[in-house]
Amino acid sequence: MGLFVGSVMLAACVYDWPVSRIPTDSQPNGCGNGTIEPPEDCDGENLAEQTCATLGYEGGTLFCASNCAFDTSECVSNSVCGDSIVAPDEECDDGNLSENDGCDAECDIDVGWSCEGDPSVCIEGCGNGVCYLAGGEDHLTCPDDCGWIQIAAGEAHTCGLKADGTVWCWGDNAAGQLGDATNEPRLAPVRVGDLTDLVAIATGSHHSCAIGDKGHGWCWGDNASGQLGSGSIIPSNVPVAVVGLGHAETLATGANHTCATTTSGEAYCWGDNTSGQLGDGSTTGQQVATRVVVGAGLTTAMQIAAGGQHSCAVREDDTVWCWGDNGHGQLGDGTTDESPLPIAVDVSGGYPGGSILSAGLSHTCSRDSSGLAWCWGEGTSRRLGNGFTADAQSPSLVNDIDAVIDIAAGGMHSCAVVIGGEAWCWGRGAEGQLGSGTSPMGAEPVVVVDASAVHTITAGTAHSCVIITDGTAWCWGANDEGQLGDTTSLSTEAPVLVDDPY
Repeated sequence: MGLFVGSVMLAACVYDWPVSRIPTDSQPNGCGNGTIEPPEDCDGENLAEQTCATLGYEGGTLFCASNCAFDTSECVSNSVCGDSIVAPDEECDDGNLSENDGCDAECDIDVGWSCEGDPSVCIEGCGNGVCYLAGGEDHLTCPDDCGWIQIAAGEAHTCGLKADGTVWCWGDNAAGQLGDATNEPRLAPVRVGDLTDLVAIATGSHHSCAIGDKGHGWCWGDNASGQLGSGSIIPSNVPVAVVGLGHAETLATGANHTCATTTSGEAYCWGDNTSGQLGDGSTTGQQVATRVVVGAGLTTAMQIAAGGQHSCAVREDDTVWCWGDNGHGQLGDGTTDESPLPIAVDVSGGYPGGSILSAGLSHTCSRDSSGLAWCWGEGTSRRLGNGFTADAQSPSLVNDIDAVIDIAAGGMHSCAVVIGGEAWCWGRGAEGQLGSGTSPMGAEPVVVVDASAVHTITAGTAHSCVIITDGTAWCWGANDEGQLGDTTSLSTEAPVLVDDPY
């Protein structure tokens, strides 16, 4: 999570998704071209070798609807509600036809309940993953279901992921980066479409992305460089599917490009490639998910980060590999040579590799396995935290902090969270983004005031945000577009509470 970063997980049956999430013929992702592209189930006569039987029915004929979703109206099921087997046309089946036990007599899940398994085991109340507002749950009474679990700060907008799998955004919306089908700025969180079951989010300069629990990617906002991955350069103020991406696990957004890793350790990037930040060996932009070259050494990618015009990934052995712009040494290989292919970050100065990674505008930060923080790249405003303003072409140890559990690189500042829940920030603070109660032009690591029990942090261009253990979100810094989410446009040098939609 950093200025332009984020992370997450997913598989591929779509019949249980809301129809509004399935592409229509008017969407620019290829429905009707005969080729199946996520999140399509099928396309024309191409049924992906699926039949009624493979979908769990007893028989019948499977068709592909005009919106590229499976049409199961002619499929036949011998299962009946109450037989303890969840049929494709049932939400649940607990083996009885009783009411008020979570699974009703029509095998639909009761409001406020969650049901899983064959036979279905249904759970009511706080902790079941459903934020049941009508039942009295909210972010205060049940943070496990209604609280924030991830937050991502972009240039002048912010997005947050709720425990119930919904995404909300606020701030600048000129490019549709809030995903609410408008281009109006918002001073408080608004929901992104009707997406559900999301597991990770990321924000770029003027676009945002998310991954769902089935492994598909969704993006919205500016698309001038193809950063939405929709197969076009048409912007969208509602989520569109990323073409060519499946089984996604972690996610990162750069200024005008996006990257993801999959459950099998593959890395994909798309969008602007001016400096080789897509890692495909070229400087040609891509409008669909494109595989990062593996022959260059990045054999497995477990986590990924995207900055201004560079990208980095952590390999399974904790070695870090970067590619793209290197004008300030942000690739960390000891040079300032641009690279369109992944190259290993220099370890000769003691850096052992990273377990958490974040890329800023022109610098990169990492937490190693022992909890130390390292940064490299552009050093102006002391954003590297090493006491100097000079650039560093290799990893440099951040002063004064250890036991780091999260780290974020922003526009010209960086932040970290340490064991015990303290948040620290360093670098440019003129807009209040350090949260120290003052506005220094450049500072060594300072403690964020009035922030305790922090468990995750993000850094935008000139603002920062955290989530604390009670599920509330707090932001500070520049607020000219409402990116702090506190219903005002007043910038602040200390954390303010993000207005909660629940």
